[in-house]
Amino acid sequence: MISDLMAWVHREIEDAKAQEMAEGQHSERRLPVSVWAGFADLGRGRGREVLEMLVDAGVSRVIFTPTNDAASSRWRWQPSRDQIVRGIAAAKELHCEVWLGPWVRCDKSFLNEVGLQLRELADEVGGVDGWELDAEGSWEVTARSAGNRHPGGIAGAVEENLHHLTQHMTEREMLGATLLYFNRPGGDALLRAKDSSKQPQVTTATIQAYSVWLPGDSAKAESTHQENFQPGTLQRRAWKNYQRFKKDRDLVCLEMGLGWWAQDRTRAPGSLRLSKPEAFRQASEACLKLGADGVCGWAVHLWDSLTRSQERERLPLVLNEIRYLTGLGEA
Repeated sequence: MISDLMAWVHREIEDAKAQEMAEGQHSERRLPVSVWAGFADLGRGRGREVLEMLVDAGVSRVIFTPTNDAASSRWRWQPSRDQIVRGIAAAKELHCEVWLGPWVRCDKSFLNEVGLQLRELADEVGGVDGWELDAEGSWEVTARSAGNRHPGGIAGAVEENLHHLTQHMTEREMLGATLLYFNRPGGDALLRAKDSSKQPQVTTATIQAYSVWLPGDSAKAESTHQENFQPGTLQRRAWKNYQRFKKDRDLVCLEMGLGWWAQDRTRAPGSLRLSKPEAFRQASEACLKLGADGVCGWAVHLWDSLTRSQERERLPLVLNEIRYLTGLGEA
């Protein structure tokens, strides 16, 4: 009897340990972290210093945004091409993956020009690992317009137009897409688009789940003041919208895009009030628990100033959060 009792107690203890491990496994998960470069000059001065800090904290990929004006129907370098070349050289020196991340429109001539410009750039810098299409509001508007004129609707227009960009890519370069956190037909069609051999074209996707708190009383600002826009909550909503694509489309990676700025919730109602570190952490925890394959933070140019107090404050918060997500230890 005693031996049976001891065996039962032993089993109960082991079961409890297993349960504790299962419940704690989310917080033990660690994720690769990327950053969008934005407007910062990562090849010299303070920008280079910030890049080194980010890499030391665990950043393994930098996505350079060669054009930031999706509202324009014409291609133009923003920031300058020379600056991007310097930044890519610095990122490669630090052994980062390098991707190119242009804002895009669903328009044949525009996508062809993007492809030509990025091909020339990639060849000049000795190659890149992938292209990440920033397919947000302007993509949706232009996809809807193109779909109205296409016999295959939005899906047909997206698949046909996308080829005008991908024809300039090499086989070794991956194609990714950053999408709005709420499903829209242009983004969904982009994830489903196939090439001439019926293979998926987009292999990685990042959900833009920026749980920021924008000041003011504009419609956009007020939308960020709602409970469903809180850190943690917004990531869960975004993941619910897209997780089916990981299986249905066999995506290599489904990542979460976090907005590492505008986290000041000190004037929020009591139930929504969070300190900046708490806001950062709740978004990170959601990414870990939901099963995201990685995190991408917007954007380096928001943390490279030595003169603006907000930016000086953000950088240590960002570095701390990257260490937490990558498992390199919190500051």
